[in-house]
Amino acid sequence: MQAAQARGIALTWPEAIAHVSNGGGRGLMNLQRFTEDSVGGGDIMGSFMAQRPAQVEAASRRAFDTIAPQSQAPSTLGPTIGRAADDTIQEATGIIDRATPPAAATQPAQVGSYEAARAQQEALRQRYLEPLMAGPLGKLAKRDIDTREAIAVLFPKDPLAGSAREITDTVGALTQRNATAARQLVRAHVESVFNDATQTIQAKANQFVGADFVDALKGNSQRAENLAAAIQGIGGPELLQGFDEFLKILSATGQRLRPGSQAAFTKQTEDILKGGGMVADAAEMLAAGRIKWPKKATEIYERWQLGQNTEEIARLITDPTGIETFRRLAKAAPGSSQAQALAIRLAAMTAQAIAAAQPRK
Repeated sequence: MQAAQARGIALTWPEAIAHVSNGGGRGLMNLQRFTEDSVGGGDIMGSFMAQRPAQVEAASRRAFDTIAPQSQAPSTLGPTIGRAADDTIQEATGIIDRATPPAAATQPAQVGSYEAARAQQEALRQRYLEPLMAGPLGKLAKRDIDTREAIAVLFPKDPLAGSAREITDTVGALTQRNATAARQLVRAHVESVFNDATQTIQAKANQFVGADFVDALKGNSQRAENLAAAIQGIGGPELLQGFDEFLKILSATGQRLRPGSQAAFTKQTEDILKGGGMVADAAEMLAAGRIKWPKKATEIYERWQLGQNTEEIARLITDPTGIETFRRLAKAAPGSSQAQALAIRLAAMTAQAIAAAQPRK
């Protein structure tokens, strides 16, 4: 939560909790979605979420700046990288040639067997040069290569399994030749994916753009490994760690349920309310005064009963101090009076919200 705030992105507590628990806290996400669709709380949540596209946009551009400054001439990146790759291939060729002196071919009697020298050279080419030529570096070694083509070589949509090492070696070699161009090419790839994900939906900004971007950027596990290899290749483990943290924050925004996805939750809770049960009993216990509450808590509960319930829920899950309720519940001993009181409070919030709120249209 603090990491997101430091980058200018406001998460809800259900989103943060669901992310760090690897998708746990489904009930909290259902509650958030219901509150977003309700009268009262929906206005608060709507204002909160309306800021997200701009927050993600600004945070993303800052994160891209940590990779490299944006190129002022992106169309020249391809040819620049092509020259760096070609120079690397030429250097490797020269090293192999020097390992088997030309005299071996012209004066075999003075420097040993001609056939042995040729065999040694061929072995070196097969071991070192041919893998370079067949891999990403060889495919980049064209001085007129287009920038988009260069990006596609390093970041194919369907990479070969186990290809991360090739990316590490290629990016490392390019960085030695032209570190600025190598970093800007990686940024160009990442930023292009982000720009594709940043689209409007029915004339409205995409509030799920952060999570959509991460999904598109990482794709499958091999693409994620190759991306990590490229970022570490241009900036080392520190750059990779910072950028990976940023992507995790954006992934947390994807824990939010999309409209209509909480139908089963709403029906289930409504059925409980119609037929009695634990949630209804909890609300009745509060209403009957069988649990003594501080005056402030009693007033809050009364406001829930008066129709402001979903507003209170919205404030609870968006306020940075609201986590204390959940933290106390997690730390309370199972079965203790404190745990029961906190559980009843949360249950009553859900029950009263669903009983009083109406779906937004």
